[in-house]
Parts: sequence; structure tokens; C-alpha cells
Amino acid sequence: MAGRPAGSIPATLDPQGNYYAPAGDATLSMVDARDVAPVAARVLTEDGHVGRAYDVTGPEALGHGQACEKLGRRLGRPVRYVPVDDHAARAAMLGAGLGEWLADALIELYQDYRRSGTTGYASLVHGTVLDVTGARPRTLDQALAG
Repeated sequence: MAGRPAGSIPATLDPQGNYYAPAGDATLSMVDARDVAPVAARVLTEDGHVGRAYDVTGPEALGHGQACEKLGRRLGRPVRYVPVDDHAARAAMLGAGLGEWLADALIELYQDYRRSGTTGYASLVHGTVLDVTGARPRTLDQALAG
């Protein structure tokens, strides 16, 4: 896979603005990595966190279609979510150079998201970022803005 770091996920946005993923209609409470890191830092360096588990989420649950609309606004061009089946997604991942173990793990993750649906665990929004750090988590619009 020339030009791509080993183990990186291939681009799923084509030149026409189509974003391909096997997410179905699942909604996810996507979280920005810049919000995860401060939670982890506090949990690992401050007292009172031993034995506790935290659900770290963003402030909103979005479907892939909604996320694509937001990305399109940020890019200044249409971005459309195109649901694909697991077989097509896995084949595309393997064709882009992902290892079988990673492609299989990503397909399993998407299957789990689809089982969660629009109101299941993956769409739940938790106040962990605010509770642990005192800062509100970034919305997708804020994350896309930089």
C-alpha cells in the first residue's frame, strides 16, 4: 500500500462525495480524540478512579447520513452516506491493503453498531467528559472545524 502508513484505514470518500460504510441506520455518540485524552490523563493521574469504568462519548448521537451532511458543509461540497453490505465493505478494505484481522474487526464493530440501532448503547450520550474534566465535549461540527 504505497503512500499509506501500515495499518491505517483506507479512504471511504470517493471523488463524487460518496461515503461508503456498513453502518445501516445506526446512530453513534461519536467522540473527538481530543476529548478522550484529557479524560484518560485525569483518570490515570488523579485519585478516586481506581476500579471505576467510564463511558466517554460525544455530546450528540448521529447517524452516518447526518455526519456526512456536517462534513459536506465543512468541505463546501455534498457528501452522501452510501450504506454497503458487510461483504462489499470487507472486500474494499482488503483491496485497499488492510489486513484481514483489521477488516474483520471493523466489520464486527459495524455489525454491533447496527444491532444497537438508533436508540441502543452506541447512541447513548454520557456526561463523562464534562464530569471528569470540567470541559464540554466537542460536537462533530466543532471537531470538524479544528
